[in-house]
Amino acid sequence: MEEIKKFKEDSFAKTIAFLYFLAFLTSSALSTTVSPISESLIKFYSFSNFTIFALNSSYPLFFVLCNLIANYTIDNYGIIKNLYFSIILCMIGAWMRVFINIHSNIFILGHIIMAIANPFLINLISKVSNQWFTSEERLKMTSLMASGYMFGLGTGFLLISFFISDTTDSTFKKTEISNLMVLSAVLFTLTNLPVIYYFKDKPDGIPSISAVSGREENMLNSVSILFKNRDFMLLNTAFSIALSNFITIILSINLLLKPFNFTEAQLSYIGLIINFSSGTSKCFIAFIAGKYISMKRVIMASLGLITVSFLFFNYSLQSGFIFNVYLSSLIFGFFCQMYWGPALEYACELVFPVSESHANGNLLICGAGLGVVTNAIVSVIFSENLNFSYFMMYLLVSYLATIYFVYLIDDKLNRVDFEKNANLIIEMEGKDIE
Repeated sequence: MEEIKKFKEDSFAKTIAFLYFLAFLTSSALSTTVSPISESLIKFYSFSNFTIFALNSSYPLFFVLCNLIANYTIDNYGIIKNLYFSIILCMIGAWMRVFINIHSNIFILGHIIMAIANPFLINLISKVSNQWFTSEERLKMTSLMASGYMFGLGTGFLLISFFISDTTDSTFKKTEISNLMVLSAVLFTLTNLPVIYYFKDKPDGIPSISAVSGREENMLNSVSILFKNRDFMLLNTAFSIALSNFITIILSINLLLKPFNFTEAQLSYIGLIINFSSGTSKCFIAFIAGKYISMKRVIMASLGLITVSFLFFNYSLQSGFIFNVYLSSLIFGFFCQMYWGPALEYACELVFPVSESHANGNLLICGAGLGVVTNAIVSVIFSENLNFSYFMMYLLVSYLATIYFVYLIDDKLNRVDFEKNANLIIEMEGKDIE
């Protein structure tokens, strides 16, 4: 087992993680700059309710449609080409949205293009961790990089709070929205130029055995293996429910909280607090999960804490005190996405040697798909007649169910067991591994 010591982290690995974090943060920020201003898009741009639903659902919808393609290209063409493709596609979409006051269809198409780019970036996360970091660091770095998603969504809400006022003047409101889109495109472009320039495809050394073990299964076989794996499907079910709940809360926040008469600025503050708090918790859990407590127990605990904090959030909404709403948003946000990093890495452990992109992508696709369904129920079926208490009851029951599903998982870490096998390490010695 002393041979394990020859595997070490590349000196540029932390920089790679930071660059990925920046790309993830900025692309996520762009994804949420529509939901809180939906009422303005309807009122000042004559968007239909269906168009708003389509825009708000475009990211999870196109994740479902493009997931397998993204997994295939990641496994066959590597990390850096998919990263570049995602950034460039997102950049094109962001600049197309700038033309919202010229033609709304250009704006819509631009937002869809950004949604298409999403899986080519997000499905990279555990593969980046595995390719650049040692087995001891993978979970921590995945959680830290995953926090970019939440900090990005929070940044999107922050931009809205700066640029969007409560004015009812059509000309002034359109100017505000146009300025928001211009700034979003400029910030994304300037932030991601260094990512494109400095990002490296591979480390100079080998961080772990699994990083160079190779993958024998093709795409279809990988999908088949995943969905025949009982433990993966239990984790998938729990993750999908929790993720779909979050997707619906964030993407339909204007509709869900409409009965409480919040302004667009207040909605952006609530979204900002939830997302920045979620990003902070992902950084927090990065230093606990796997080191002090198992991934399974971390996931179960975080799901339980989501349930409790959600009850406080619901109570605060009913109370009508905005300070309590902001406070409960902070607490709910801290726990509502804490399970992400551990779950993404746990999926890789459960289905190894299936590649990380398939383990992550097929975990996320079900959550995105279910998110489209729940968002449709809230946005289309209930629409103006949404009974908020019914949806809150669904959320409570569904969160409790996620805890039970994770409890049923047999805690077997296949990738860790593989890496601990001294015979396989010896077999790797003397080979010309690139």
